[in-house]
Amino acid sequence: MNASISCSHHLSFFDAEDATVVQDLMKEIWKETHNKKLRYQLDSGISDLLEGKNERALNTFTSIIQSDPSYGEAWNKKATVHYMNGDMKESLVAAEKALELDPRNFQALAGIGLVEMDTYRWEQAIDAFRKSLELNPWSMVSARLSVCLNRNKDLPKQSEWPWNRE
Repeated sequence: MNASISCSHHLSFFDAEDATVVQDLMKEIWKETHNKKLRYQLDSGISDLLEGKNERALNTFTSIIQSDPSYGEAWNKKATVHYMNGDMKESLVAAEKALELDPRNFQALAGIGLVEMDTYRWEQAIDAFRKSLELNPWSMVSARLSVCLNRNKDLPKQSEWPWNRE
């Protein structure tokens, strides 16, 4: 965990190529666990996810979390599967849990931003994307942040939407 904090704090000092290496290192740190079986299961779930076997991946990540609820990367991957399946509410719950376990997990923040963006919650998306970029200035979310900023300035605040009025 401390290595994660240290690496993400210094990402802005790297050029794009070096930052990619550091990002990959941080992802490996997030995957690390004391339980080799759970790590193997996580890698298998990620493989299933990459192969489009979303239900199988979701079952794997859920099983890992049942075995070790403190395994943040399992929560983050579970959030990814829910997002890919279009289940925004469950994706947000899982991403927030990953972020609770590691507040500097820029991938979880980016995932929260994507959910908020896809549910038209522009201000929340902007906040999540900005926090992700603070931790990882090389993140791919900068284009998404730009879209949210443009949309947000042209739309009324959510509290002013007609369907939010009583």
